[in-house]
Amino acid sequence: MRLFSFLILAAVVSSPQSIHFAYALKASSCPPDFNYTLNICGDNDFTRDNGVSRGAGSARNPYIIDGSARAWSSIGIYNTTRYFSIVNWRTEGPQSTLALVQVAHGLLHNVTVSSSGLESTPVAMTARLSRDVSINHSSFSVRGYVHDYPCPYGIGVSVSRSSDLRISNSDLYGPDEGLDVSTSSNFDLTGSSVRGGQGGGFCGGGGAFGIGFSSDVRIQGNTIHGVLVYGTWAYHDSNMSFWNNTFASTVRTGLSIFDSSSNITINENTFVYNGFGLRAFGSNISVYHNNFLYNEHQAFGDSGVSWNNGYPEGGNYWSDYKGVDNCKEAAQIDCSSEDGIGDSPYICDASADLYCGQIITGAFTNDSYPLMKPFGVTVSARMKLYPTGHPFAKGAPSLRVYVELPSDLNASIIFSSIRLNDKSTPSQAVIVASDNNESQILIVTFDVRDLREINPLVLSRPKVIQLTLSLNFLTPSHFDRLTAKSSIHLIN
Repeated sequence: MRLFSFLILAAVVSSPQSIHFAYALKASSCPPDFNYTLNICGDNDFTRDNGVSRGAGSARNPYIIDGSARAWSSIGIYNTTRYFSIVNWRTEGPQSTLALVQVAHGLLHNVTVSSSGLESTPVAMTARLSRDVSINHSSFSVRGYVHDYPCPYGIGVSVSRSSDLRISNSDLYGPDEGLDVSTSSNFDLTGSSVRGGQGGGFCGGGGAFGIGFSSDVRIQGNTIHGVLVYGTWAYHDSNMSFWNNTFASTVRTGLSIFDSSSNITINENTFVYNGFGLRAFGSNISVYHNNFLYNEHQAFGDSGVSWNNGYPEGGNYWSDYKGVDNCKEAAQIDCSSEDGIGDSPYICDASADLYCGQIITGAFTNDSYPLMKPFGVTVSARMKLYPTGHPFAKGAPSLRVYVELPSDLNASIIFSSIRLNDKSTPSQAVIVASDNNESQILIVTFDVRDLREINPLVLSRPKVIQLTLSLNFLTPSHFDRLTAKSSIHLIN
């Protein structure tokens, strides 16, 4: 399915825990095959002749390589430990590429690498055996061709056997993949656009983002378009979170999780107009507060997937859900008011979708708390407590929590959803106007006798306890959530 990303990953057989990073010597020479327009091999090669305009190589004063002052079609940096930054560099053409091999402490800002045409470099940027590298406000793209072959090829950014690498606010594109990460740890992708294309395999197409054999990964606030095969393809990964991303317009699958992946959180994402929105197979995979909109097959997984975060947080919004909301509480049998959560589960119907349990054995979807409106945002608010000195003291009849609601909160509070530390329910909750009438105050009262799960039984030494009040609210168009936090210092 993917020409170059499979070649890169074919030799990966070790787990992320077996990654070993090489440390540079004070001086070294370039490997025989390390040939770029600008070569920096070893810390002693950070010189003015090699494009360093200023800096001392320290964390506070890194070496600066300013691409606006010099023109290089390609840059290679190898075996370094000093702090450096590449800024304002732009290169276009068949041999345009950036390679970071066995480096540490690099920053790329406002960098554009565009490789295109016949016999183009297959990867716009490579980071291998490297650590502590940040990339922001940059663009890496490839669209290569070979003679007598109609399909384009290339990967925007390839990361392998690296750690502590961060990409933010950048644009990554390649016909095979926009981004490929393998055997790496502590990786962040934030606020970026990742796109795949129609390339490789007789133009069958690759995907946008492939990640494998990696751990401690955070994918947040990105737009991911896979075009044909997949948006994101994750395999043999652990401790990974997908938050607030959009997986859109992929013919096959927006997000695939499989091959023994574990400890994965997927929340506050939007899956829209994909063949399959989500396919998840592994262990301890939590899927909640996502919006599944008009995918041909919304989502399915195996027994390792949880499709909601319990009551009252709820599950996901499904554009094809046919249920109603007349009741509230966990059992949905108290029909004195609604709560924004469907009264019946959202279940993948095998009679309507053969992929559920038939074409793929064991695949199913069962969201016990489907949302009636798309999930919007989680709002943070300020919270004060009374009494403030020792609210759990013996004899204190109640703990009162004051939450200042956002002034522009045009919403209905779901009072039955109010919880303190996700456990305790209030004895009373009211909304009053603030002293200046510019905002509203939510006053929630908890009986101290009901807070025993929060109150430590033995306070042998001073201790700080974090209290979090949470609730659901409904706007005219969305199901949203509010949290407010405060800490109290208990003295024995």
